[in-house]
Amino acid sequence: TCTIWGDPHIDVFDSGILGKEKVPAAGIYSTGDYWLVKSDLVQIQGRYGTTQFTESGMSAMLALAVGGPFLRNHTLIIQQIDGGSVLYDGEPVVEDFPSEFVESFMRIQYKEGEKHIDGVLKGYPVKLLRVFLPRTVDLRVNRWSKHIDA
Repeated sequence: TCTIWGDPHIDVFDSGILGKEKVPAAGIYSTGDYWLVKSDLVQIQGRYGTTQFTESGMSAMLALAVGGPFLRNHTLIIQQIDGGSVLYDGEPVVEDFPSEFVESFMRIQYKEGEKHIDGVLKGYPVKLLRVFLPRTVDLRVNRWSKHIDA
């Protein structure tokens, strides 16, 4: 499991598993596009930038892009709610809340969530984007007005 939240904190995939020592959450504090997963089959990038809620020039995740051969070379982009969309090959999907988008090899559900990725936002209702992808990749994104947590 990899978890990304806030301004930003990142718990990496191999932290504390298979006998490895748990490492402190990493942070990306500048604006830009960063590789989160880059393998021959799976590519995931995060776009980071400042929002009205970030302090001292820190950044939050504004968008997540998923692609590569495992996704049959299609691209899924998930953005914040205000001014953003969920795009599949550049076309908006799951525009209504709640809603669902289905392809033969993947499914996207946009619905009310129960779990907050960032505990600081616990008092607010969660708009969850759950994406079932090939290779048993289960992507969960909390969409907020100005940023996303994954």
